[in-house]
Amino acid sequence: MAPDKLHTVEAQRAKLAAIELPAQASEQERVALKSAIKESYVSGFRWVMLLSALLALGSALSAWLLIGGHAQEKHRRQR
Repeated sequence: MAPDKLHTVEAQRAKLAAIELPAQASEQERVALKSAIKESYVSGFRWVMLLSALLALGSALSAWLLIGGHAQEKHRRQR
């Protein structure tokens, strides 16, 4: 693929999956570019979701350790 076409796509990186393909690209290049854009978007989305899940688990664990420990201590004092 010609460097000018790649540069056109790369310059639109902030648009994510809404990137406009170069008008002068052949049908085969358009298919390849669409596929690459979709794959990179989905891959990035998966990483963000994985990181979010790990952060949620970490916050749940810290809440369980911090809040749960205080609740048990308070319960023991009431006995």
